[in-house]
Amino acid sequence: MSDNYTPILSSQKQEKASELLEMAELVRKCCDYFEDCTPEPSSKFPVWFFSTSEWLISDLSELMALFLSIFHSDPLSYGQKVCAAVGFWIRNFPVHFQYDANPQLYRLLERLKKLAMANNFIPLQAVDELLDISSIPSYAWIRNPSARNPPLSSTHLQVSSFCLIEHWSAEEIAKAMSNIEHKVLSRITTGELKQYIKIGKI
Repeated sequence: MSDNYTPILSSQKQEKASELLEMAELVRKCCDYFEDCTPEPSSKFPVWFFSTSEWLISDLSELMALFLSIFHSDPLSYGQKVCAAVGFWIRNFPVHFQYDANPQLYRLLERLKKLAMANNFIPLQAVDELLDISSIPSYAWIRNPSARNPPLSSTHLQVSSFCLIEHWSAEEIAKAMSNIEHKVLSRITTGELKQYIKIGKI
């Protein structure tokens, strides 16, 4: 490799290390808002943190690795807080934990659960409740609103098909448009959106 590339690679590594260091501080701060194994935080910070996490870090498995690292470094002070924070993450953002979408993240979650169950400082019942992987809905259920909200009956659709759109209610139009937009937008991943922001195309 040419020496010309060495400074570039070194700069990229430093930038990556700096990014992970900043994320580690945010992860620790997120954990601090959970008291022991309480399922809900004392601040809105974790909600913001997890909702923007895909934009803050390149891969969510790296975020889970940071939670594991904090658990390893100080299980007595942060073991229960880490479990509570990750449990909150699972319940409120289950789409992040789909095996097909990110198998590495899923495996790290399983590792955290095994580690927590082997730790004497955390009640096993709390671990089972907070890190309940089986409670994660299927990817199709999360991404497809028709799975959560069954479509209108065939009779209603037959009647509606004979009506002009101006006779539709605002709610009916909104549902129809939302379904169309969903089918298009649900195919776009966060990674593709990041790429679009950087280069202007997907």
